[in-house]
Amino acid sequence: KTGAAGNTLDEAKMINKSLSALGNVINALTDGKQKHVPYRDSKLTRMLQESLGGNSRTTLFINCSPSSYNEQETLSTLRFGNRAKSIKNTAKINQERSAAELKALLAKAEAEIGRLKAHISVLENGGIPPSSSSSSSSSSSSKANGTSSSSSPEKGPQVAALQEKVFEYQQKLQLEEEEKKSLQEQLDAANDAVQEKDAELAAQFQVVSVSKEELAKITNEAHELSSENGKLSMQFADMKMAADRIRYEATEKVLVIETLTTENSSMRSEIEPLRESIHKLQQQQQQQQ
Repeated sequence: KTGAAGNTLDEAKMINKSLSALGNVINALTDGKQKHVPYRDSKLTRMLQESLGGNSRTTLFINCSPSSYNEQETLSTLRFGNRAKSIKNTAKINQERSAAELKALLAKAEAEIGRLKAHISVLENGGIPPSSSSSSSSSSSSKANGTSSSSSPEKGPQVAALQEKVFEYQQKLQLEEEEKKSLQEQLDAANDAVQEKDAELAAQFQVVSVSKEELAKITNEAHELSSENGKLSMQFADMKMAADRIRYEATEKVLVIETLTTENSSMRSEIEPLRESIHKLQQQQQQQQ
């Protein structure tokens, strides 16, 4: 209907695949006969695991079209919403308790279980405590059979009421046992978490000790490098002074060379007239001879 193609068609296929996996999860949750719920068939159902039959309050919105052109899609969406509506979540507060609190709750649950067990045993004995049941049984054995048979119709409603109480307390006892099991699991999980934290702390302490050793080595190396840097700085200063002295001496020598060059050029300028005069005198002597 949409006329999608290319990447849009591939995206639509993946969306339909995820929605199909979501429908399978909802069918498994509402069926009641399936023990396995395929949450891992899709990333969508994996992300919505707590929202579908988990520990959360979920609100589902479905979109329907009023057009007759989308009649089949509207019907399938409404059926999907009707199936999803039948899912029942039992949301509880995610409360993290300490190990001491869990132990206190466990002790309280065990005391309540003991009390309920004692009360059930009393009700099973006909409302007579276990300590006095033996004496009451011996005294009741001395009575005639006619008397017991005549009182049995009167005790019928009482026995039924006692049986109802026994059943009620058995249910309470079962709930207490389940709560005790849950508290024990939480306590075990808390102990495991404490052990993991202790292991992590030990590992961190070891890492810190290794880091301290490395820091001490780096500090020593830094001190050594600092001392070497000081020595090199002094050597550099000496070499700089020597270079300045050599540069000064070279400058003085250049000045001396320039002075000598100037004197040489002036002496040459003085020598040239003398040479000419000597040459003239020699010519005159030759002419006189």
